[in-house]
Amino acid sequence: MTHRALCLLLALSACGGNEEPPPDPDDDTSGAETVEPDEVDAPAPTRALTPDATYGDLVDAAQALDGASAADSDEGCLLAPERLSADLALPLRPLPDPIPSLSRALARHRGPMRVLSRWGQRGAGRRAVAIFTMTPRTDGEAMLLFASDDGVRLRATGGDSGGSEPFPVSELGNRVVAARATASGPIVLVADAGTPLVRVRSLLAALPSDAVVALGVLLPEDTRLPEPLVAADESDAGLCADGLPATEEAEGQFDLEASRSALAELQAQVTRCNDYRSGTGADEGTITVALRIAAGGAVGGVCATDDSVGDPALRACTLGAIREVRFPDPGGVVDLAIPFRFQPSALGRQTPLCRH
Repeated sequence: MTHRALCLLLALSACGGNEEPPPDPDDDTSGAETVEPDEVDAPAPTRALTPDATYGDLVDAAQALDGASAADSDEGCLLAPERLSADLALPLRPLPDPIPSLSRALARHRGPMRVLSRWGQRGAGRRAVAIFTMTPRTDGEAMLLFASDDGVRLRATGGDSGGSEPFPVSELGNRVVAARATASGPIVLVADAGTPLVRVRSLLAALPSDAVVALGVLLPEDTRLPEPLVAADESDAGLCADGLPATEEAEGQFDLEASRSALAELQAQVTRCNDYRSGTGADEGTITVALRIAAGGAVGGVCATDDSVGDPALRACTLGAIREVRFPDPGGVVDLAIPFRFQPSALGRQTPLCRH
């Protein structure tokens, strides 16, 4: 199977920036048919929320934005008045709706919890929370803040953190400070579906200013979780110096022009990974990826043939993002080699509340 590194490198360069392609002189739309009212596309999803919006409405907005490939945000914060500002990163699709009563669900489960994020899983409990806002990769046990109609509860991926009984919001600040002695990772806020966003904002305002904070939903008990990403200390995970294994499948034809949209998405997704490194490895370098497009257009295999950055989290995120991209059907199997150049990111964690 032939690798086409040069072709794809040129394609990625051509996809950069915001410049629109020149119009096609043969593309005359002056005589195009008028679209009938019942054929008009549905309105694009919005980040705006109504004054009486609930946590369920916020999750609905996140689901819609993700489905429209509009999850990215450079606002650097989670929640503004009447607006979901967060940079989103759904770890599974579809993202379940928030449940009506966390108090009833947690009464049936008092052990440790698991947390599922873009970076994989942490914890070993039977119940799991999915983080749907982007966070940097952090060490330590995650702290889970459950807001229900009867008060607030703290849990952790290592077990209870502050007891199983609810407490008033007025005690939240002191409770979180005490719990961070054993749960130094991210703080994940989960709320009942009907919780007003005014209350969510008050909870976020009570959290320490230096904490990594995220929003999440409690997953149903029967949710099948994705396979974990590689651990941060597995420094050679995802590497394949000799490339992908040989295949006997028929070779297809890579169409550069038809693949420009997929390549642009690929570049955008990998760039997001650069914004959330684990902090290990070199500040800049190149990860060269061997990518196999299967018949139908799905990514059939991907690994890194070379990695001069040496950040396992960055490599794992890069490979995971590539797996989600879909190309036009090449009519067979196509292998590509793509060098991705990384430089230090200027982005950091998202603050809980927007100040603008």
